[in-house]
Amino acid sequence: MTVARAVFIKRNPELVKRYWKATIRGYHFMRMVPDNFAFQRFVEAKLRVGNPDESERMRDLLSPPLMESYFVPLDGQLSVEGVWRILQEHQDAKVLSKSISRRDVDAVVRQELVQEAWGELSQTEEVKRNLARLQPVVERWGY
Repeated sequence: MTVARAVFIKRNPELVKRYWKATIRGYHFMRMVPDNFAFQRFVEAKLRVGNPDESERMRDLLSPPLMESYFVPLDGQLSVEGVWRILQEHQDAKVLSKSISRRDVDAVVRQELVQEAWGELSQTEEVKRNLARLQPVVERWGY
């Protein structure tokens, strides 16, 4: 999920689409477990070494099934339901006002540019190979 002002998006649609193409490629990389797991584990461990938060340094590293099941949509399009669940968690934790409603979320979510980015990116051979490789993951997790 990305948050941006409407005026920025209107002025920079090609920049936003390039961002989404890179993000989608990253989503594919993250879900390709075990292929990329060793690298992801190395990066995660390296980031924790210098973390000033002791609880972060002591927390278990992510497992392959957890990395593979990350809720990152392979086409980049977010689930409005997923956004709403995240907001509800923040409301339940009392870090976000209860005044935000589902209708508010529905009113601000815009996916036109990510849909355009996916439409262009999904035609590339690289992404076609990724999707073929990730099909068992999609079948296992449902997204």
